[in-house]
Amino acid sequence: MSRFVLYVDGACSGNPGPGGWAVVSLNPQRVWASGRKDWTTNNEMELKAIGVALSFVPEIALEQDVEKVVIVSDSQWAVHMALNQWRARTHLELVRIVRSVLSTFKEGRIEIKWTRAHQGDIGNESADREAQKAMFQLL
Repeated sequence: MSRFVLYVDGACSGNPGPGGWAVVSLNPQRVWASGRKDWTTNNEMELKAIGVALSFVPEIALEQDVEKVVIVSDSQWAVHMALNQWRARTHLELVRIVRSVLSTFKEGRIEIKWTRAHQGDIGNESADREAQKAMFQLL
């Protein structure tokens, strides 16, 4: 089965504080999207990145001719929230939106998985750099 991997990350300076998020791929090497918010939490930025990554799945499926898109995050909280494995207590609207979008895809079409942060995973490190850059961009 052909698959395409997106790496996502969120960042926050202070928690809460200014934050950023990013969605990247390695093959091809590309920043799909990034953004920032003036006042947020790290969890919100992590889940926002997953939500934005999900929005690219139809485009990736067509352009890359893949059967599965894998979204890799270093946030256990965001992965569990997206997959409806933990009960949401914060960021309820964002959790609802991400879960709703995820439910529109055929089973097996999307995989969301966790990786340990800052352990040399090139995709995760790239997403982290882009999220940090986005966090400090001026509006």
